[in-house]
Amino acid sequence: MSRQRNAAALDLYLLPVARLAGVEDESLLSLHASEPPRRPARGRERDRLILYLSIQGNAPLSATKQAQILANLAHLYYQTPGSVTTALRTVADELNRLLWERNTALAGSNRQGLGVLTQLALRGNQVTLAIGGAAHAYHLTSERVSLLADPELGERALGQSRQTPLRLFQLTLRSGDILLLHSGIPKSGQLPLLANLHGLGPESLRRKLFPPSLNEANAVIVAVRAGEGRIHLPHSKIVPYLPLPAQTECFPAPLVALYQEIPGESCGGHLARRTRCRTRANLPAPGGECYRSRYLTIR
Repeated sequence: MSRQRNAAALDLYLLPVARLAGVEDESLLSLHASEPPRRPARGRERDRLILYLSIQGNAPLSATKQAQILANLAHLYYQTPGSVTTALRTVADELNRLLWERNTALAGSNRQGLGVLTQLALRGNQVTLAIGGAAHAYHLTSERVSLLADPELGERALGQSRQTPLRLFQLTLRSGDILLLHSGIPKSGQLPLLANLHGLGPESLRRKLFPPSLNEANAVIVAVRAGEGRIHLPHSKIVPYLPLPAQTECFPAPLVALYQEIPGESCGGHLARRTRCRTRANLPAPGGECYRSRYLTIR
C-alpha cells in the first residue's frame, strides 16, 4: 500500500457544496472516496475512486440510502476486472439499472428519481473521468481552463431509460491543479471566471465561486497537491454517519485520512479477513493501531 501511495505522490482534497434556495442541504449530493481493498480484481490494484452522486426529481433517496448505493458501486468497481473504462461503465450501467427499475415501479404514482453520477478514477497522476447524465467538470491548470462536457447528453439522466448516458474523459493531474465537478449542464460565460484560480485551496475556491449570495449549488471542489497519494474528505454532514455498529469494525491506520475515521480502541493492529475484528483474545501480537469507524460506506 505504501508503495502505491509513493508512486501516486498526489493528494486530493475534496469539498462538496450543496445549496438550494440559499440553504445548505446535505441531501442534495452524496460523496464517496475509496482506495483498493485487499483483494481487488485484476487491473484495480492501483486505482483510487471518487463517486459523486446527485438524485433529482420528485422521488429522492435519503442520504443514508445514497451512501449505501455508493458503497455498493465502489465495491462493484473494485471487483470488475479489465480496463478502467470497463469498470467505470459497469458502475454507471448498474446505477442506471437500479434507478430505471425503481422508476418503473413508481410509474403509477407519477414519481421518479433520476441520477447524475460523476466518477473519477485516479492511477498515479492519470485520471479517467466518467460523467453519467447531465453533469460537467472544469480542469484548471497553470496554463488553461478546460471544460469537460458532452453537449449531446443534454438533460439526460441515469434511470430515465435502459440506455446509460455516459461520457469518458482522460486527463493528467499536477500539483496545484483544480477539478470542479458540477451537476447540471454548463452555463455560458463560466470559463473566464475561472481564470487565475490555479493553486487555490478548497475553502478559498468555495468563497470565490460559491458565495452566500449564490442561491443554488451542487458541486464538488477537488484540489490537487503533492503528497502521499491520499484522498481527504472534510468533516461534513454531507457525508452521512451512523452510530457505531454493535460489532466494531477495524481498519488499518493508513485509511484514516482517506475516510475520516474516528480513532477508537486499539485492537492489536490486526486486520481480519473481510475487515471485521475478531475478539481481543484471538488477536495476534500487537503490531499497530486499529480504528473504529462511524462512516457508513466502509464495510
